[in-house]
Amino acid sequence: ENVVMTSWSTAILMDPLLATLERSDEIVEAFYDRIPESFAINGELPLCTVSRTILRRDGRAFHTECRQPEAIRRAREGLHTKLKYRPGMLYLKRAFRTFWALPGLAELELKRRLDALGWTTKLWPALDRVDLVAAAPDGSRRLAIDVKDYISPARLASRFNGFKSFEGDHHCYLVIPDYIIESDPRFEARFEALRAANGRPSVALATVSDLLEGLTP
Repeated sequence: ENVVMTSWSTAILMDPLLATLERSDEIVEAFYDRIPESFAINGELPLCTVSRTILRRDGRAFHTECRQPEAIRRAREGLHTKLKYRPGMLYLKRAFRTFWALPGLAELELKRRLDALGWTTKLWPALDRVDLVAAAPDGSRRLAIDVKDYISPARLASRFNGFKSFEGDHHCYLVIPDYIIESDPRFEARFEALRAANGRPSVALATVSDLLEGLTP
């Protein structure tokens, strides 16, 4: 969630887990780079309204690292939020933005929406064996969910290896962000066909919205 940090010490101390860690400054250094002043425009950092990543100017428009169509549309139209730049600000390193922060947007959205429905949720249990587990308000149902932000159904079909120890006592779902189906309406059919062709077990695949709709009374 903290792609850009104005003050790393404040962000660390406000987190009950991170505040207890020794040598937290070394952890921050491993994950973040200082933001060069050249990223700022008139003393301000332009931020993507969806992902909070720093936008890069492309003529009058902006470019965002976020693949969501709404984020791209807003950036191209010049819509963004601004954060006053000051020396010492930190930016999550590119590898962690690409593989953690940006894919994590859907995971965090799903957790927030399940929480709002009264479900009890936990992110990345058992050292991230799945992305999210959730229990129904009445305890009648437990879910194990892996969220994958893959735009290629072939890549997802070949790489997904199941839900491990959660399959015995959880309803298991492979969840993809809504925008993927909007961009490729045949994604689900192609995924299922490729799993079958490769002799891989079938998987319950759903978008974030479709899963939540199925859980709403």
